[in-house]
Amino acid sequence: MTKEFYSSALTQKSRNVLQKIAGEMQDFVLIGGWAVNFYVRVQKSTDIDLVIGADKLAYFKKYGIEKHKGLDMYFAVVDGVTVDLIVEGISKDILTIPIDKILSSYITVEGIRAAPKSILLLLKMCGYFSSDPSKIDKDIIDVVSLLFYSGVNLEEVNTLIKEYHIDERKGFSGMLEYLDKGQRLWHFITSSREEYDRLRADSKKAVGKYL
Repeated sequence: MTKEFYSSALTQKSRNVLQKIAGEMQDFVLIGGWAVNFYVRVQKSTDIDLVIGADKLAYFKKYGIEKHKGLDMYFAVVDGVTVDLIVEGISKDILTIPIDKILSSYITVEGIRAAPKSILLLLKMCGYFSSDPSKIDKDIIDVVSLLFYSGVNLEEVNTLIKEYHIDERKGFSGMLEYLDKGQRLWHFITSSREEYDRLRADSKKAVGKYL
């Protein structure tokens, strides 16, 4: 058993809001911690991260839309849950993968459009939440969990890195750092430190082939 990073009450509240939005407005692509959870089931999330077309902002107006300070992205608070909105045509240079690519490359998981694993891994590496220190540990957990358990195709990741000229610190070399930093967070990722060390060694070997 792994230790829960967030309280179950908070994550259940967030999941309820995600299901509500999905039932009322399906034209989005889920990224962030909930998308990771769909693939690996290790940790849940308290906020929701959506990539949307500009026309979909209208749905969130009833909740009040605010702009993130210093970033071309928005958020709305839906039933007490923060929903971050990365908007096509507005949120330029926020992500390392172009928004139109994300909107056209989704996979449907449990009836919800989510970014595919290769794109999601790089989005988690790109640091668009780096201005918020409280997010750092969760990002590490999510990246390491994807590498350990999702079966992500690293050749696809490598193709994306080359196609979009992603800096190595936000690519494979950064993944090696995350695998090392994750050692202090092993109890949120694996059932034992021994399991973490074994999976870390395997993942570092796989990632190292692309350096």
